Amino acid sequence: MRLIVDFMCGKLARWLRVLGVDAEYYGETESTKLLKRALNEERTVVTRNTRIPSAYSVEVLLVKSEIPEEQIVQVIKDLHLEHRLAPFTRCNVCNVELNDVEKDDVKGKVPLYVFQTQGRFKMCGSCGRIYWPGTHTRSMKAYIDRILEASNE
Repeated sequence: MRLIVDFMCGKLARWLRVLGVDAEYYGETESTKLLKRALNEERTVVTRNTRIPSAYSVEVLLVKSEIPEEQIVQVIKDLHLEHRLAPFTRCNVCNVELNDVEKDDVKGKVPLYVFQTQGRFKMCGSCGRIYWPGTHTRSMKAYIDRILEASNE
């Protein structure tokens, strides 16, 4: 499932990426351009904008809540993404799938302590950002577990 998330749901876009969902972020306010892009790229529009024109044959999911956690749960439920999630597999900055990289490939590109204490690394092939399972990952996993539990209710 390919999504395009509008400017009203920026945090949602980032968390969907963390969950492994292909979620492009559209930061402009022009809804006609958003709909054209969604149509061209075969993406579902995710928005809080109740005035999105329906002139295009584009699937639109209207997000009801202002709370990111509730938004994520709604998207997962409404689009039936429960079994399509792959946390920590996409760049949360540019939405590209991450590649596993050898430890030696990140030497000098991550803090020395991280290099010495971590064994697994992933890299974005687009922006070059490097990811590793650091201490922040635990709290993110706990947040994801809460979301998945709520989406199964």
